[in-house]
Amino acid sequence: MEKLIQTILELDNPLIISGRPLLNKIIKSLSEKRKLVKASFRTFQDVIHDLIGAYTVDARLELARAEGISSELAAIKLENSLIVSSAYQNAKIHDLLRIRNKYGSYLKLNPLAQKLYENRPVLLVAEFEVSDHFFKALEIIKTKTNIINYRFENKEKPQTILEFSHYKEEIDYLVQEVGKLLDSGLSPEKIKIQSVPEHYLPYLKEAFLLADIALDTNENSSLFTYEIVQKFLTELKIYFEEEAELAFPKALASISMEDEITSDLVRVLNLYMSSSRVVKELYQDLIYQLKISFPKRNLYTNIIQISDYQNEYLTSEDVVFILGFNQDLFPKTLRDDQFLLDYEREKLGLLTSREKNQIVKKQTLALLYGKAKSHLSYASDHQGLQIPLSSLSNLLQDVSIEKAERGGVSYAPELDQIRLGKLLDLYYRYSETSSDLFSLYATWPDLSYRSYSHKFTGISVDDLSPLLKRRLSYTAIDQYYRCGFLYYLERVLNIKRSQNSDALFVGNFFHNALEALLKAEGIDNLEEFLKTVITDFLKENDKVPTAKEKFFIGKYLEVLIRFYNYLEEEKESSELKTYALEKHFSIPLKNGFTFEGKIDKILTYNYQGEDYFVVLDYKSGNAEVDLNMIIYGLSMQIPIYFYLLKHSGIKFKFGGGYLQKVIPNTVFGRDLKYTYEEQFRRYFRKVGYSPDNIALLEKIDLNYGNQMSTLHGIRITKSGFHANSLKYLLSEEVFQEILTVVAEKIEEALANISQGEFPINPKLTNKFDSCMYCPYRDLCFRDERDYLRLNEFKNLEFLRRKDDTKET
Repeated sequence: MEKLIQTILELDNPLIISGRPLLNKIIKSLSEKRKLVKASFRTFQDVIHDLIGAYTVDARLELARAEGISSELAAIKLENSLIVSSAYQNAKIHDLLRIRNKYGSYLKLNPLAQKLYENRPVLLVAEFEVSDHFFKALEIIKTKTNIINYRFENKEKPQTILEFSHYKEEIDYLVQEVGKLLDSGLSPEKIKIQSVPEHYLPYLKEAFLLADIALDTNENSSLFTYEIVQKFLTELKIYFEEEAELAFPKALASISMEDEITSDLVRVLNLYMSSSRVVKELYQDLIYQLKISFPKRNLYTNIIQISDYQNEYLTSEDVVFILGFNQDLFPKTLRDDQFLLDYEREKLGLLTSREKNQIVKKQTLALLYGKAKSHLSYASDHQGLQIPLSSLSNLLQDVSIEKAERGGVSYAPELDQIRLGKLLDLYYRYSETSSDLFSLYATWPDLSYRSYSHKFTGISVDDLSPLLKRRLSYTAIDQYYRCGFLYYLERVLNIKRSQNSDALFVGNFFHNALEALLKAEGIDNLEEFLKTVITDFLKENDKVPTAKEKFFIGKYLEVLIRFYNYLEEEKESSELKTYALEKHFSIPLKNGFTFEGKIDKILTYNYQGEDYFVVLDYKSGNAEVDLNMIIYGLSMQIPIYFYLLKHSGIKFKFGGGYLQKVIPNTVFGRDLKYTYEEQFRRYFRKVGYSPDNIALLEKIDLNYGNQMSTLHGIRITKSGFHANSLKYLLSEEVFQEILTVVAEKIEEALANISQGEFPINPKLTNKFDSCMYCPYRDLCFRDERDYLRLNEFKNLEFLRRKDDTKET
């Protein structure tokens, strides 16, 4: 640092460019000299704003509206329009040049700021930037003045890379080493942890908490994730038709202005205040802006921080730990997957991914060979994935890879006791021993091993009451009966773990498109109609589909067209009339609860002067219904729909209840008995229960019992219904008994939920396992003794043998 300060003092009015942390240290060092220094300071981002500029929010709004694209894609196009040139053109680049010309009036660029770079030395300090915009800005600076690229002196030194089998062991070792350094008197601010892979953070925070060592993980969630912002957005929808300037203050009145997040929210809203648009025109863009905006972080002193130290100046007193020194984890490998691809970048004179990776490698080597003491480590097992050592290790001149050894002193007793418990598990189950087991057991021979009980011990009604969402539905009831503790985690504590996002996207996309199809009348061009619906859905959800998703959307479009044509054919062989689509119900229950549900389609027919109702639910996945499980509160979707109809005051008789599959999960296998079209017809057939009266079946499907039938499982013989078909048929009397059982199970669940009964009680049969796809198995510690093994019934025999429905 001293040499850099001397260089600055020798220059005539220099402009120093570097990262913010390093600039702060330079300014501090200069102030300590107690000399008058004529110099200017700019961060890398400042340089981009000065020389390249930035588009206003209005440009993104206008482009998204004009091209019918999402705000995210509009932002990507605008950003890339700033770095292209006419040196090479194709359709994509021509479009970007057109965008720059058309929306140039929205570009904020201060001509006076550009004069800052003229006729003076520019000193680049520790510059390892891979930003396209900064690279473009440097080209501009080179036309105005000379650039001095200053790098701190680095000296190659031996490197030791510690090897671990699992990343959690790597973190355990880190905690012990940090504890040792703190015990030696080293200041926490001198202990640095280089940014770690995201999957390290949960256990890293837990380990440091158990060790009672303060840690700043440098995490920051976007403004969109905050509850107060969500409340504001909900309130803002009320004023959709009003201008933003009038609507924003009204919506802000619904939230606390004292909350720290509110000031950050207002900062974002001010970006839109110059616009005269109504709220509905900018609402989706506002959501995007909130997702990329972050609140100001609180800065802490005297604490260990996780951060990216590659652009900072570290001294010989600093100790930096670099975890996850694995291929593509650290340093990260930049791929050729940006909007402008490498072949385009090469012709435009921009940095390619290969060139950027070379810069990243030099930056990492500068950190390793800097003055700070660096501790490298890697683990081979990362959440079940085997990831090799970083290839950058091949560039290190004097490197050794060693197995880590534990010291004799524990600086995190609670963490070590947990580790001892795990080693004892291996010993008692598999007779595995290790030196760690013997040393830890010698330290804690009285560890209360195997004394932990994972049973849910309950929650008081007073504590439970404010947490309860007093709305029940089929999915809520089904979840409770699958496992009470699962209901508690998601619907009481509001813990949500990400599920299969692809499956969720497909489900939402399909239901949206299908709903539009069912409600539309007189469609002239089915394919164009669906493409419009799909485009609107993607725009409303601010979704830019990946290449993979685009491929499947095309396939889904084909399936939807087939399904729509199938539904049209269904009408020709049925007397069913549509009663309602996407019908919502809300039924009051005890203790202030309501039971809510939405039925995809309700149909009716009349027979001998009485109305018969049919309920239908469309499925984008499996469609399985087994009323033999309702005695356990499971598989109740169809009867619950009839429960909603009955308790909403509608008089009816049972006309049929079905699930209908829409999207095949896999490609149809070759079947010599059926053509491809026939396989689709069989796939689209309704699965469920029908009335056991032939006259009623003819109302539903004139082709029942033959290959053209739209009903699954109904077969006819010369003497009547095939024996296997009886399980799909219900009499009115049996149907009423089923409704009684469903009502009892709803009341039972309501009483248990109200009293805080959320046991760990997953259900198990030969075909069903509640825990199969549960994302919370690491929270409940379920073992085989927790399972409730259910008796399996056939043909609704539980209605005659209720004493045999006990769970074991």
